Amino acid sequence: MPRLPAFAAAMLARRLLGSTVGGWLLVSASLAGYVLFAQLFVASIINEQGRAFDAHSYWLAGQRIWDGSPLYRAQTIHDLDAYRYPPLFAQLLALPALLPEPVFTALWRLVCFAALRYLAGSWRNVGFWLLFAPVVQEMTAANVTLPVLALSLLALRGRTGGIWAAALLKFGPALVVPYLLCTTPSYRRRLIIGAGVTAAAVGISVLLSPVAWGDYLQSMRLQSATVNQGNHLISLLPSTTLDFVMRLAIAVVLLVLAIRRRDARLTLLVSGLAVPTLWSARLCALLTVFSIGPQRSVRRVAATVGSIGAIQIALFSSGTAALLFGAVGAISFALVQLWPGQRETPEDAPGVSG
Repeated sequence: MPRLPAFAAAMLARRLLGSTVGGWLLVSASLAGYVLFAQLFVASIINEQGRAFDAHSYWLAGQRIWDGSPLYRAQTIHDLDAYRYPPLFAQLLALPALLPEPVFTALWRLVCFAALRYLAGSWRNVGFWLLFAPVVQEMTAANVTLPVLALSLLALRGRTGGIWAAALLKFGPALVVPYLLCTTPSYRRRLIIGAGVTAAAVGISVLLSPVAWGDYLQSMRLQSATVNQGNHLISLLPSTTLDFVMRLAIAVVLLVLAIRRRDARLTLLVSGLAVPTLWSARLCALLTVFSIGPQRSVRRVAATVGSIGAIQIALFSSGTAALLFGAVGAISFALVQLWPGQRETPEDAPGVSG
């Protein structure tokens, strides 16, 4: 009986999207996503003079590698130039940071957009994703979230080289490793090699700048003692550390379920949400439930998400919209899970390129 509403919605979407009108609706919804994003994106570039909130901290971190100034300072996570990632990331960004900041930001946004295209699966689906407020927030702020999600998806499809780097940046992608070890033992050698290469890179980074790594560990301890508060911050508990531990524990339970079901989709989702600080923009990870699985299911549900998303962007502020989109994403996830015949197929299993 509880499956009836989801089944009825699925059948209605199937009839609608199977028609010519449905095809036009899909194209129109996708174009609406591009248009809305373009308007917000251009306004953001003009207002911020080509800078982006998170990309600005990456650029400054790369600059500090050259001038020798400390990477980590006594700042809150809301400060514009707060850098919270390992020194290795800043060292890798040192050469690009020689570029003017607007150029650096534009190049990093291209990386984010390429990651978005890979996660969405097609240019039309990109338009649907751009109707989802957290995705727009991520593209505007130019965080590492979308590239990290793309690295996790690559690992689930057999290209595991970047999963350890993703885990260094956001921690959550480390959950992909036990999933692959349990469901695809043939990946074990690749994962071990990747771990070795990453460990070597970290070792070289520590030798180059031991003080920076000490400061990084100290900054993590200071951040763990702060209280979660902010307009776009989503937390289960007031303590930053306890909140992350709680979400990580939930993620581990869901990971066990994913391993038992061999559910790569659920694994990708929990790896994207088990991040140290859950900003509303991180809810873009909810859409990764459409990154794995038959493309037809993506088409069917994306039109619903897109239509509701367009209305909510028009009616609500970004913070409220992000929370509402979280509910929409959860409902869409339920529809995909309950949809008859739409569970993961052998073609979508880990190790198969998509």
